[in-house]
Amino acid sequence: MHKYFLALFLLLLVAPSTFAQRADPRDPKNEQQGIDLIKAAIAARGGEAYLKFKTIFANGTYSPYDKGVSTVPKNFQNWIVYPDRDRTEFGKGKRKDRIIQVNSGNGGWIYDGDAETLKDQSPKQISDFLEGLEFDIDHVLRDGWQKEGVKVRFYGREEIRPGERADVVEIKLPNSS
Repeated sequence: MHKYFLALFLLLLVAPSTFAQRADPRDPKNEQQGIDLIKAAIAARGGEAYLKFKTIFANGTYSPYDKGVSTVPKNFQNWIVYPDRDRTEFGKGKRKDRIIQVNSGNGGWIYDGDAETLKDQSPKQISDFLEGLEFDIDHVLRDGWQKEGVKVRFYGREEIRPGERADVVEIKLPNSS
């Protein structure tokens, strides 16, 4: 995956249709405008109260697909502890029919209840988790955009659907192309 992405921040009002305009990447005020837009997105999510939340819990039903066909839905529970911890459990019960995946920074493990195995995650699985954090909007808003080497700037306005435009913030990560 590319370590370069455009993050769309839809602010409170979406302007009426106008011609697309790209901001000049050499203009220093576009950096400040990008920062201001990120701060506005944080404020729209609750500001300091939003940033103080360090733990999030979610549960629901996940329907895996096999060859384009939905299989039996599975219950899941997910705990996220910012900045880089995640625990996801699929299934019910204590052992059988249960999969638990835990990530903590640069480490992680997976429990497979059907096979009754507990294994460390592979370097690829850990890398995928860490890369996913770079694209997670909550992680980006909480502190990803402020990390060393990250460049932020106002990119311009883009059409998000016919007749509606939004401000776009470019967030360029270190080592991105």
